[in-house]
Amino acid sequence: MRRASGPSPLAPRPSSLLELELFAAIWVVGVFLFFTASSTRLPHYIGPLFPAAALLAASYWSRCLQDPTTKGIRGSIHLMMGLGYLLAIAFACVPTLYANYASKMVREFPLAGQVGLGVGPYVAATLLLFGMGLVGYLGLNEERRGGAFWAAGATLAGLVLTVIVIATPPINRFVIAPPQELAYAAGLNLDPQDLFIAYGTVRPSSVFYARRPTVFVPFGEEDKIREALKGPKKVMILLPETAQTKLPAEAVTLVPILKRYGYILLAKQPMVTIPEGAAPPPPPTVFGH
Repeated sequence: MRRASGPSPLAPRPSSLLELELFAAIWVVGVFLFFTASSTRLPHYIGPLFPAAALLAASYWSRCLQDPTTKGIRGSIHLMMGLGYLLAIAFACVPTLYANYASKMVREFPLAGQVGLGVGPYVAATLLLFGMGLVGYLGLNEERRGGAFWAAGATLAGLVLTVIVIATPPINRFVIAPPQELAYAAGLNLDPQDLFIAYGTVRPSSVFYARRPTVFVPFGEEDKIREALKGPKKVMILLPETAQTKLPAEAVTLVPILKRYGYILLAKQPMVTIPEGAAPPPPPTVFGH
């Protein structure tokens, strides 16, 4: 005989739950509208929405577990599964798309085509396929529905772990870190009155690591480099190796100081201080081969 279950004394009252849901809904809508109206919009601006969205999702899921007749429960599970399967397909297609478009990414990623993506996308795709199948198996059955929450949570945790452990280190090593390391080396050897030039597609974060006056020179504006080299200041230039041929003739006397995975640091004179670990790197490992 099944034991009759009543509401937990610790469970929020219906009125309190409605107030919480209303508060979370206003939170989501208000923050979304505020940053939508902002003149500058970056992806991380939606971060403040996540806690409120999590509250709404948890509230709805709790209601579904307590009342199997809650409207939309099966539709929400099918929607979750569909989005998960689409994301799995997207992850599985990433290596192919990367191989096809690598030649067009060289300006932003000098080692594009030489460094593979490894097994990370395939692991993520497999994890999503298995996880969403388990969510459907548990969530579409009233007696096992509670397990769908744990299946979805485990899938998300596994996906995040895959990105952090497998996908992020190569991206950081070959894409993000090289210009930052060279900018830091430049900062060690330039005085505050000297000049650091970031040429081409070097990102603005270089300023933080160089901690020196920085001039960003996009392709096609090489006259700025020409003028900087005429002055008495010590000058260092950070650029992709493939962009050396685009430098003005006045830069031919610059000395290559350091190279790092497709980026190079040039200077008027040799460095005095070499940062620890700045020795020329070994040939890059081609992931996935």
